[in-house]
Amino acid sequence: MALRFDDIGNRLRAFRLGSGLSADEIARRLDISRAALYRFEKGELAKIDTLEKLSELLGVSVPTLLGVGVEYIGSAVAYFERLRQIEESADQIIVLAGPI
Repeated sequence: MALRFDDIGNRLRAFRLGSGLSADEIARRLDISRAALYRFEKGELAKIDTLEKLSELLGVSVPTLLGVGVEYIGSAVAYFERLRQIEESADQIIVLAGPI
């Protein structure tokens, strides 16, 4: 499985939104610029130590942030942002179960 940096960025954005922390607050805590954080969210490569700090701050594991294994999303905001991202990039959507 190849890692796609734009997917990592999308997950990062979803977890950031779900955390309730602003981009300014995260950038300040990590001692990076807000622009750098936005570049990471757009899929630019981040150093592994930065990813480790981000994952700790956002309360997720590095493998989850990288998309290795199952994604566990702890907030509704992060869940729906991630769902929106996946639907936006999908060619088609197949419904496996209808409304209950």
